Amino acid sequence: MRILFLTPTLPWPLLSGGQIRAYHLLQALKRNHRVTLVSYIRQDNERQYLDELTKICDEIHLIKRQYKPWTLQALGKTLFSTKPLIMNLYKTKELRADYFLGIEAIYCECFYLMDKIPELSLPIFLSEQNIEYLAYKRYRDNLPFWQKIILWLPMQIDLFKMEIWEKRMWRKATKIAVMSAADKKIIEEKTERGDVEIIPNGVDTGSFKMLRERALGIKNVLFIGNFSWFQNLQAVEWLVKEIFPQIKKRVPEAQLLIVGQNPPAWLKRLEKKDILIDETVKDIKEAYQKAAVLLAPLKSGGGTKYKILEAMASGVPVVTTPVGQEGFDQDSLIVRDSTEELAKTTIDLMNHPETYEAMVKRARKLVEENYDWQIIAEKLENFLKS
Repeated sequence: MRILFLTPTLPWPLLSGGQIRAYHLLQALKRNHRVTLVSYIRQDNERQYLDELTKICDEIHLIKRQYKPWTLQALGKTLFSTKPLIMNLYKTKELRADYFLGIEAIYCECFYLMDKIPELSLPIFLSEQNIEYLAYKRYRDNLPFWQKIILWLPMQIDLFKMEIWEKRMWRKATKIAVMSAADKKIIEEKTERGDVEIIPNGVDTGSFKMLRERALGIKNVLFIGNFSWFQNLQAVEWLVKEIFPQIKKRVPEAQLLIVGQNPPAWLKRLEKKDILIDETVKDIKEAYQKAAVLLAPLKSGGGTKYKILEAMASGVPVVTTPVGQEGFDQDSLIVRDSTEELAKTTIDLMNHPETYEAMVKRARKLVEENYDWQIIAEKLENFLKS
C-alpha cells in the first residue's frame, strides 16, 4: 500500500514522545508498504536529519510551520478564526496535490492536521496521541489562581473551538487509533462510533536493559520531559518547589535529576548541588541507569507516557499521578495525587528493597508482554488492514 504519513514535527531526532512514536510507526510501515512522509518543521536546520529518515521513508516533504505559539501573529489570527490556536499554527494550503499522487491511504498524527488534508476519496487513519481538548482543559484548571482570573475567558473560548474541531475531525476520519482505553471510551461516546482501536506507545525492550545492581543504594530522583510542552512545565514546577523539598528533608543525600530540552530560565536558576539539569542528554538510557525512582507528577496531558514505559523497561520504579497512570496497569507503578503522598511514596520505595524489586519485575513483564514495538507493529498492521 502507498501511505502518506502526516506529522506535526519531524520524527528525528528522538527527543519527544511524538517523535519517538512517529519514527517507530514509520519503521513498522516500511516493512510492507511504501511511505511518503510529510512533516512540519520549526527551523530550516532540521533538514540535516533527513538522511536518517530516508532509511525508512520512500519520499519526504517538509513544510515550515506558520507561527510560533503564543505570538501576537498566532493569537491575532486565532482571535478572528473559528479554529483554535493549535490548528492555526500550521499552514492550511501547503499540502500540494502532487504529494498525493499514487497514494492509497493517509495516516495523520494528531487531529489538528486533519483540516490541512484536501478533499480526497482516500481512507484517513487518525492517530490521537491525546484527547487534546481534555489535556488543555486539565492544564487550564491547574493554573495558579491569578492566572486563571486573567486567562480564563480567552482559554475558555479556545477550548470551546478545540472541542468542536476535534470532534469534527473524529467524524471525518475513516478509522481512529488512540493510546489508551480511557481515550477510546471518550471518542466512542462522543461520536457514537464503535470502531476506535488502541495502538499504544511502545518501547524497544531489547535496547532498554534492566541493570538494577547499579542503582541499589542510589537516592537519585529522576524527572524527564521536553519543556516545550505545558504539562511538563507544570509538573516540574510542582516537583522542584513542593515535592522534592519534602524528600530532601527526610533523605538528605537525595538528588533530583532533571532531563529535558528547553528548560525555562527560572528552572535553570534552581540548579545546584542537589538539583541537576541535563538539557543535552545524548542517550536517555544513561539517565535511567543513574536513577532510583522516576517521579512524574503530571497534572495534565493524556495517553501513555514514553518516560514511564522506558523507566519500566529499564528497571526504574515509577511514582506518578492519576494522569500519568492513564493507560497502564496500576500494579506496575504507584499512583498518588498529593504533594505529601508523592514525596512519602518515593522515599518509602528507596528505603524498602523488597517492595522496590517486586515492582521493577512486574513493570518489566508488563512492558515485554504489551508494549514492545514488535507487538505495536502487529497492531498497526491489523489497524490498516481493517
